[in-house]
Formats: sequence, C-alpha cells, structure tokens
Amino acid sequence: MKLVGYELRKTLSGRFWWLALLFLLAANLLLYSEPWNGVSFFSWKTLSEDFAPLKEFVASASAEEYHAYIAEMEERYGEYDYFSSWDSITDDSPGRFASTMTQEVQLLAYHLNQCASFERVVGERARIETAARWAGGTAYLKNDAFGVRKSMDMIRRYAVKPAIIPALATAENSGPPFSAMPKWGWINFIDYIWGDVFAVLMAALLATRLFPMERKARPILLATPKGRRQTTAAKLAAAAILGLGMSVLFSAVTLLFIGFKDGLYGADGSILTVGAMTFTPLVATIAQTVLLFALYRVAGVVLVSLACAVIAYFLRGNLLSYIGGIVFVGGSFGYSVLIGRNPFLPTALRVLPDITSLSRPQWFFETYRAANLFGYPVLWSTVCLLFWTALCAALAGFAVWHSGYSGRRRRV
Repeated sequence: MKLVGYELRKTLSGRFWWLALLFLLAANLLLYSEPWNGVSFFSWKTLSEDFAPLKEFVASASAEEYHAYIAEMEERYGEYDYFSSWDSITDDSPGRFASTMTQEVQLLAYHLNQCASFERVVGERARIETAARWAGGTAYLKNDAFGVRKSMDMIRRYAVKPAIIPALATAENSGPPFSAMPKWGWINFIDYIWGDVFAVLMAALLATRLFPMERKARPILLATPKGRRQTTAAKLAAAAILGLGMSVLFSAVTLLFIGFKDGLYGADGSILTVGAMTFTPLVATIAQTVLLFALYRVAGVVLVSLACAVIAYFLRGNLLSYIGGIVFVGGSFGYSVLIGRNPFLPTALRVLPDITSLSRPQWFFETYRAANLFGYPVLWSTVCLLFWTALCAALAGFAVWHSGYSGRRRRV
C-alpha cells in the first residue's frame, strides 16, 4: 500500500495536472448550466419548490381525499382532460397549495397531464408483456429454450405495474409508484454525459504517465524480478484508484451542482417516471437507478484507466504513451458515435468494442437488451462489464508477469 500511495503522489505531482483537473471541472459545470441559452438559472428548482405542497398532498392523501379535491377543482373551473388545460384561467384568490389559484390550477394541470402520461406508460408496458407471452409460446413450440427463458424474464420484469399515485393504488399494483413531483434534476443527471467524458479523459491522461515517469527514474526496485513485479502491480493499482477517484469526483460535483441549480426531488418515485426510461426492464426507484448507473460509471472509468496504464507499460516514452492512450479512448468513443449507433449492426458489435460505453450506462437500460449466454438471457450491460473486466484483468496480469519475466532487467 505504501508503494501504491507513493505512485499516486508522484502521478499527481505538478501544478499542471491540478490546473487541468480544475479546468475540466469548471468546463463540466459550464456545459451543464448553459448560461448562453437565456434560461433563468434556478427555473427548474423554483418550479419544483412551488410544486412541493401539492406533491406532499398527492403522496399522502387517501383515495377519498384526492378524488374530493379533483372534484372540487373541476366543479370550480370545469371538467379537465388532457387536451383541455386550465392555462387560460385567471384567479388571484389564495390557493390551497399555492399562493394563488391561478398557480395552483397550473400545477394541478401539470400533475394530471403527468398522470395521463403514466397511464400510457403502464399500457405500453402491458403490451410488451403480452408480446413476450406470445413470443414465449412460439418459442416453446419450437423447442427454443433461450426464447422461452427470455420471454419469462421479460414477463417477470414488465408485469410489474406501479401505482400512478398512492391514492389510486389497487391490488394489482406493485413496485415503487410513479413520482408526481417534477424531477428535472434527476432527469438531467441521468442524461448528462460530459461529466463522465471528462472523468474518462482525466483518468486516461493520468494513467498514461505512470510508467514513462518510472523509466526516467529507474529506482532500485527495478533491479530484481520481484521488485519489478511489485512496482508494476502498484502502478496498475494506482491507475485503478485514479479512475475510481475521477469518476466519483466528477459525478459528485455534477450531482451537487444539479441539486443546487435544479433540485433533486422525487427520488423515491419509479424510474419509469423518467421519460427516456419508459421501456426499461428495471424495477427500481430513481435513486436506486442512479446508484446503479454510478457503479457502472465507476467501473467504466476504472477499466479505461487500467487499460491506458497497460498501454503505457508496453509503449516507450511519454509521447507514445499519451498518443496510445488518446487513440485507444478516442477510437473507442469514436466507434460508438460513428458506427455503434447503427441499428442494423448486431448488438455485440455495437457495444463490445466501446469500453467507454460503461461510463454512459443509460443506453443499456432504456429497453430490454439481452444476450444469449449459454442459453440464458443476460443483460448486455452485464455482458459488456464482464467482457471488459476480464480483458483488462488479463492484460494487467500479463503486464505484471511480463515485467519480471526472464533475468534481464526491463525498464518498466
């Protein structure tokens, strides 16, 4: 551990790298806030805070209280439906859950629109379940064991029907309910990728300088095979820790900034509340999904950092190491942008060549994507994680073995 700590301190030494880190953190926040678009800085957070009293009522009210409130509002302002909002109503009298009835009517209209959207989500997922049952029956007749298992897995995931709101829950509802609270903060955090891109970039640059620095120093530890292996293992461990640190740092800074700017409300609601995750196979809350994504992001950045360190081990000199790391990371990300988005490619060719995809896990979970692994359906997110973990672990192990191989001294 002392050797790992020494490698970390040595890699992070130098004012340039700290300035580069601060620059990327600042650029990350600037790209998120987008001050050039003219939108008020706290617009989303202000609206969420205005919605809070009504949300608390919706989350805690009984069915009788909720229906009585809706009936009271419709009696006062007319029957509401999705295509006939109350936006034109003006009433400056004090509201029950807002400063004026005009504002309360607008907030309630948003809530009812959300409920209508949630009902459509439940209906669409029910159709997916029906299609899975039909596909499972067809697969059974064809003795397709994988098709049957895949259909059963889809049925298990899509049969869950969250309650629209607690007051409307029935016996068939299960899983976390939809969130009536505006959740723009969480939506933006899930969709935003620049923090992950900068974390990958910073970790890759730091990892590529681990071995070139050692070639210049030539410490006494490199004189024996055991010393060379220990030094190489310490550098690879330092690369993994750097990847972990960069991922956690950029994610934490982004999350704190989003919480400050937009608010982080509705984390206890179903992830199905988030529009891009309507067809996700996950049965989880928004908070649980964000935690899952954070683990994938950490794994992605750690594996990129480890791979770049291995590349630096086999290349000689600072310039070649940096070029090798940049070509590896840039080529991987470029493949995803230019080729990996082609829907006509097999899924394996879309995801496996891109190691950076793990740091942007949303695509894996937007819909049900599973691979046939020995006759069993396994989500592609898991397959990609296992593939790159095994590959990077094998390369790292080979580098450690190679560093002490033979009696001749190798410049690590």
